[in-house]
Amino acid sequence: MNSASNVKAVVIVLHGINSHSGRNNKFMVEVLEHGFLVAGIDHEGMGRSDGRHGYFSSVHTLVDDAIAFIDLVKAKYSQKKIFLLGSSLGGLIILHALSKGGPKLVDGAIILCPATEIHEASRPSHLIETIGRLLHEYTPKLPLVTANRGKNSSPEVAAFVDADKQADPPHGTADRTCRVTGSAALHLKTRSVDKTFKTYEGGHHDLASEPPHIRDAVVRDFVVWLEDHSKL
Repeated sequence: MNSASNVKAVVIVLHGINSHSGRNNKFMVEVLEHGFLVAGIDHEGMGRSDGRHGYFSSVHTLVDDAIAFIDLVKAKYSQKKIFLLGSSLGGLIILHALSKGGPKLVDGAIILCPATEIHEASRPSHLIETIGRLLHEYTPKLPLVTANRGKNSSPEVAAFVDADKQADPPHGTADRTCRVTGSAALHLKTRSVDKTFKTYEGGHHDLASEPPHIRDAVVRDFVVWLEDHSKL
């Protein structure tokens, strides 16, 4: 996180599961080139953060860490607007953080393919889910084969519908990890009047890493959104 006095606003990036804050550098460089400051945090057990790799105690811990980091950034850049950008698990963390932190936490958020509704193509059978819950209860740190399928979700995300905050959930129509209907439902139920829902045809789960014709559209729309909301 670099110091800058003439930036338009600050964007805090919350990454997805099994990722890190510097993964989508090309995407972030374009945001930087448009005059915005980018700050990021590696979640517990991911990137360069402490803890057993790939393990985090709970989503709530990640939410508390994110809020603490947001407060640090706000204290350092108190004269700047603060926006959040999160994908998948990062999007879910943002939803929880906005619900817990209240309307003054940040000035707005972009939530890419949030983990609010797991796609049936990625969801395991009922038996496997039951086994997973038992393993989580009794052997939460047991190493398992690496996978890139289901993402964390939580019914508590429903609390976000009462958050009166600028929030936009872009989603790829070909996402087979988190269902696009989850983002659509979130958009419809969110109380804020300043909200937008957009889909990207053929886009998969990680919109920031899509082929140029999709990724460029995502970053272009994000920058336009930042420019517009930085002036409000």
